[in-house]
Amino acid sequence: MTLGELPPHESTLRHIFIRDEDAPSKFLSTASFLQASRSNLSVPSRVDLVHEVAHLEDEIVLLPARIAALQQGTGIAALAKDQIDSLARELEDTRTRLDLINSLLSPIRRLPPEILAQIFHDIDLHYKHPLDIRDPILEVCWHWREVALQNPTIWSSFQAECDLPDSEEATRESLNYFRNFWASALAVLLSRSGESPLTISLAVSIFNAGPIFAALCPHVHRLKEVRLTNWGDSIHGVVPLLHAMVERDPVLLETLIIADELEKSADLQSFRAPRLRTVALLHQTRPALIALPWSQLTHLHLGNPDERQDTFALNSCFDVLRQCVELTHCWIGCRTRPRLESEQIVAPIRLPKLTFLRIFGTFGDRLLLEHLVVPSLVDLRYFPKDSSGKGMIKSIRALAGCIERSSCRLETLELNVKVGWIEGLSHLSTVTHLQFFLDRPTRHKDRTFFDMISHHPSSLQYQHSLSLPRLQQATFVLESYSERDLDTMLAWIYLRRDALPFGDTGNASSASTVDFPMRLLRAEFIFLEAFSRAETEWVGDLISVRLNSCIEGGLELLVTHDSSGWSIMYLP
Repeated sequence: MTLGELPPHESTLRHIFIRDEDAPSKFLSTASFLQASRSNLSVPSRVDLVHEVAHLEDEIVLLPARIAALQQGTGIAALAKDQIDSLARELEDTRTRLDLINSLLSPIRRLPPEILAQIFHDIDLHYKHPLDIRDPILEVCWHWREVALQNPTIWSSFQAECDLPDSEEATRESLNYFRNFWASALAVLLSRSGESPLTISLAVSIFNAGPIFAALCPHVHRLKEVRLTNWGDSIHGVVPLLHAMVERDPVLLETLIIADELEKSADLQSFRAPRLRTVALLHQTRPALIALPWSQLTHLHLGNPDERQDTFALNSCFDVLRQCVELTHCWIGCRTRPRLESEQIVAPIRLPKLTFLRIFGTFGDRLLLEHLVVPSLVDLRYFPKDSSGKGMIKSIRALAGCIERSSCRLETLELNVKVGWIEGLSHLSTVTHLQFFLDRPTRHKDRTFFDMISHHPSSLQYQHSLSLPRLQQATFVLESYSERDLDTMLAWIYLRRDALPFGDTGNASSASTVDFPMRLLRAEFIFLEAFSRAETEWVGDLISVRLNSCIEGGLELLVTHDSSGWSIMYLP
């Protein structure tokens, strides 16, 4: 065969070598190979794919040299051009075939369908655009599509943001089209899920979203965890679905999160859900309008962490809270001012099993604290709405009264750095973990709070009482701070660690009384997404250098960067 002469086309492009010691070389047809690749079926053991890969790799090296030789040679120009074009096509086909064979040899093809299905199940199916409903895992190959569609649980958990595409104008025609499109798309997803329990997060920003939420109505009996958010202008968004829940009893429902505006005419009474334990009512979803089984809830979120959104008044929730006798965790963020803030509550609010309470920027929180009884409370995150002046002092005094009335033993306290906290120090003697949240540089008078809890002989508090004597862990969550703030925090850590004039008393959790303050054992700095990772690393190195003596003495120091959207108000 002379240079430039083409090899037999069929033997190099359309077949794969087959190993057979007792017979001449045989080949596997392209159709058989493509079927094996498409269906993920194993090729016959007599097929020597490794030999074929080596052969194709050699061809990929030789073909460019042959093309170059033809381009440099002389002869009949038309014939040379035809040969060059043919060799170029052969080179392209050879590369394609090599990629296909390498794909067939890929270890992922040896995964059993059960393992592949579990991988698909762990994918976060988050649909942000109507076109995303054509899930990418269905477009990889026939085998993946079959595995995905034959496992209903893969489709039983998803998030969807139903909105107009950015390129679409909000006309009546476009709204109708995409409203119907999303309703149909959800119906497809729900049909794929078979009869599996459903975990769904649905956020709708289209006017008159009722038809979209109504797509879930036939599946009420399968709802397990549901988050419904209506950002549209319609006030009737989730009502059809809630009515379906009232009528058909969601027997599997464990978590219900609603962000919508409900009217009194919604008439959502007799809501029965025997497994319901977690409820979050956000924005203007007033609790009094839904007769949920409050007495069986363990987790309750009232209000909204976004201060730009309206909510409902806290005092409208008091009757509901009195029913929550099984509650263990509660988040409150009601930003609407009560109409009668001076209203007196006759009956106290007793939450005997509550261990975690977070109150953030809530009007009327003092009224709640004055009547709240929480004997099991160990973890408190409190950020008064009025964080300065007499209002702050009154709020902290109300909190101190709540702690004393409840006879609870707080272990973890999260707060913002305000001097008004001095009013409650005498009631926080059991706290072992103090978490500071700084969303802006602190004022000079607020930084004196660190002085009051330092136990240094120069401290104004030193001569009067031992504040926070059991404290062993401090966490600083930083959204913003000044150099003076950092200096103050590091100096305070040093004073609570190496410069403490008192001795250790052992394990704070086991001591019945503490006559001497505990040494700080752990300090953690969490820098939020306002800071870059490079800034976090730089400041972390600086902190390590300045606290070197404390670290050598046994202090555990941790500096991390959190870009996950950390929120002062946790959403279930």
